Amino acid sequence: MSQQALSRLAAELVAAVVPELADQPTRHRQARDHILREIKADTHGGTRREWEDVERSLKGLAEVSRIRVQDNLADALEKMSNLPQHIQLLLNLANRPQPTTHAFAHSYLHRQPFSGPSVDEILYQEIMSEPFTGPHWGPGYNEEVLEGWTESEGSETSSASDDEVVTPSSKVVGLSKAARARLEEKRKYEEAELRLTEAKSQLDKLKDGAYWEQDGVSVNLVQSGLYGWREMTTETNSLSIATSITEGKSGSKLQRELLFALTGRPGVMFAFDAAGCCTIRPGHPVVRMLSPGSLHGVLVSFAHRATQVASIRQSIAAALRPIPSGSRQHSPQQATTKTQQAFAEACRVELGKFDRWVADLETTLVSGRSQTSPSANVSAASTPLHLRLELEVLHGELLDHIHALLPLADSPVLLLDTLYITLTSLLPTTDISVFTRLFDIFVASAEPVWAMLGDWLRRGMPVPSAILEPDGEAALKGEDDERSLDPEFFIQRDRDAAWADEDFWEAAYVEGEDGWPVWLGGQEVKDLVFEAGKARGLLGGLVGAGPLLEEWKEIGDVLSPVRASLSTDTPSRTAVLDITSLIGSYISPMCTIATFQLRRVIEEDCGLLEHLDAMEGLLFMKEFGIVDDWTAWLFQQMRQNKRWSDFQLLTSTLRDAVSSSSDVWINPILVRASTSRRTSENVSQTVSAIKVDYQVPFPLSQLFTTTSMELRSDIFTFLLRLLHARRSLIDLASFMSDISGRPAGELRRLWSLRHKLAWVFDTLWIWVTARVIALQTQSYRHRLSTLTSLRSMIAAELHHSRKIRNFCFLHESTAAVNESVSALLDMPSSLERSCRDFIAQRSVDGITTTPLPVFVQGRSRRRRRKARTDDSSGESDIEDPRPPEKAGGKEPAVRGDILPTDALAELLEEHVLALRNGVVDLASLESLEEDAGDVRATWGMLAFALEDWK
Repeated sequence: MSQQALSRLAAELVAAVVPELADQPTRHRQARDHILREIKADTHGGTRREWEDVERSLKGLAEVSRIRVQDNLADALEKMSNLPQHIQLLLNLANRPQPTTHAFAHSYLHRQPFSGPSVDEILYQEIMSEPFTGPHWGPGYNEEVLEGWTESEGSETSSASDDEVVTPSSKVVGLSKAARARLEEKRKYEEAELRLTEAKSQLDKLKDGAYWEQDGVSVNLVQSGLYGWREMTTETNSLSIATSITEGKSGSKLQRELLFALTGRPGVMFAFDAAGCCTIRPGHPVVRMLSPGSLHGVLVSFAHRATQVASIRQSIAAALRPIPSGSRQHSPQQATTKTQQAFAEACRVELGKFDRWVADLETTLVSGRSQTSPSANVSAASTPLHLRLELEVLHGELLDHIHALLPLADSPVLLLDTLYITLTSLLPTTDISVFTRLFDIFVASAEPVWAMLGDWLRRGMPVPSAILEPDGEAALKGEDDERSLDPEFFIQRDRDAAWADEDFWEAAYVEGEDGWPVWLGGQEVKDLVFEAGKARGLLGGLVGAGPLLEEWKEIGDVLSPVRASLSTDTPSRTAVLDITSLIGSYISPMCTIATFQLRRVIEEDCGLLEHLDAMEGLLFMKEFGIVDDWTAWLFQQMRQNKRWSDFQLLTSTLRDAVSSSSDVWINPILVRASTSRRTSENVSQTVSAIKVDYQVPFPLSQLFTTTSMELRSDIFTFLLRLLHARRSLIDLASFMSDISGRPAGELRRLWSLRHKLAWVFDTLWIWVTARVIALQTQSYRHRLSTLTSLRSMIAAELHHSRKIRNFCFLHESTAAVNESVSALLDMPSSLERSCRDFIAQRSVDGITTTPLPVFVQGRSRRRRRKARTDDSSGESDIEDPRPPEKAGGKEPAVRGDILPTDALAELLEEHVLALRNGVVDLASLESLEEDAGDVRATWGMLAFALEDWK
């Protein structure tokens, strides 16, 4: 198509859709150009929007309009009854909506459809109108028609013999052209008359055989304002029944209409729309046996039930509709769940019973046989009121419950929970037959979810194969070949929790969006199901499938006692209460067996107790031989200013110390040591940065999580600081005992301070190791031996580690006491510097002493100068404890951080008293925890020991 023709067609389209632009040339030209650009873009592969995007935009615009209380505009966007006006509305919405746009939307929304006769009706009226003239009927009645014989034009000149016979047919051949045309018109007229006669005859047959004449009731409507039989019989004669309908058939006609509506078939009284909604036809016939008001009440009641049944049928058909093999359901909202299909199948069975009941009534109505109802000795099809009564008694309550459950069919948990709650709430009052049918629907609907639960308990949680390989540590970062659970199952995998996460066992598998099913039981059953599924999956990965559980029964077999109690002559009204108890009694043994098997495999096959001994021997310093060898090397390296802070050197030396000891089994490969801080003047702070970790293998890593190992590492660091302080005092005592002269003044006070510090450190060491670690470990092991589920073991491990860490003054509640403990652990360094200052003064006075081992961090003069310049800050990377040298001899220089002996004694007294008072407060602190009494007693033992401080 040429550009000129395309431009002309675009201009015509604009003029047809938006005629008001004819007076606005500029906007008319812009609209035409816009159409041309869109056509070119679509033709040449330009950018265009798919209908899904356009539809999504229109829905969003409609929602925005509804929020802004612009209902006319929103309804007009959702309605597409007239395409040209709808396109014009969309064109008006290209800009911001104006008052004219809202007015157009209102006119478009309330547009009255054309109510005149159709084309066929107009044609029929023209055909049946008199006089019967026109192209449909041929020549009219007043048109002259020539009859008789006519002679040809050449008859005068022709001659014939006497014996020649002249026939009419021979004359016709010789007729003139005008005569032949008149004969043809006459023949057409006769044929039209014959067709008209046949049409009138067919029309009379249709009128005589109409439904309202033969199978219905033809009456005149009663005038408004007339009530009662007397007024209707005396003041009006409008209640007249067609003579073709006898009195005995009027009731049966209404009954048949009601039965038609219950089966979803439209008739004279009722009509059904596409959504299955049953409505009463306007202008329906009036029944002789009922007044208009009572008839309307009957019709409304049956229309409501017919709507319920029709909506149930549509839901069943949608759920059970087969999906073509070559198609896919891309939208999750369109997918049909297994529970929804099972529920639809159960409803189909019950609806089949309802249809058979209606079919029996219709058979009774047609055949005239008397089929008595269970509630009376009369037929349910005898009267409309009795039919309605039987409908409500036999099927009304069940239809109400099924119809109320239809919106929940796409959510398995909500559907089954609602069914279960309905059963429990209606059992005391409802008919036992209705309860039995609802119970059958519940059992059939719960079968898919029950099968998924059986698969969870038999196969367990999905475990990727890479986790169980020797190099599984690298596989912890990926998902590998882990199978997926059914999306309909109420337990789902949280993909944010990886196998390497410390809270994997707790957070990897969680409830679905709709929560835990109420009909399965409470929190106890929930914990058992979660724990058993995880345990069964982990067992399958560790030792294979293992001994399988017994055959998984169907839920109908599990709940058979309830069904049997309902089938008895005197059913129990508390039978439904046994649903959760029966399910719990069936599930609990299986879950307990799975968790116990995992507990046994972890303890026997994975070496739980051996690894626990190794961790406690190393991190809690129970194996003092290993710790003593390694710490002796570490503290010596620090004093001699040798390399020690490299994590590879720390790890290798610790592993060598572990390998040289044969008292307890510790895997050296699992031991690692590191430091997170550079060395400083404060040796205690340098030691506090050293961490030791014991990396347990899988699956024990699920029990001893990262948090648990960090807590144990913090305990080791605290014990290492305390051990370093005690070692420093031992070295200091060895040196002070070698000082010659042994004066009774300053040196005696230093000895006194050293003894007091040693008493404090020994008291803390004995309390932590013997009263805290030993007793808490014994209690923890006893409790661990009684636990079967891995979840409870993880909780016990974290509680045990946190409890010991709190006793090491590393909790927020002990922050004030921790300051005093840290100051006490730093005092050996201050005491050592005071001794060094005393030695320097004695050297000046000429007293010969044994040189004290010094803690030297640097060797170059530049680093020593830097240490002296940073001396006032109290923090330095290099410490040079030696006194400065001068040309004239050695003179002691008192540093700013070297405190006098009296000041050290006062500081020691202050911190010990603060420690004792803080511990007393902790011992008297009330708590709501279960072991609050044990905690107070443990703090009380330390407070009692500190009472000996003088």
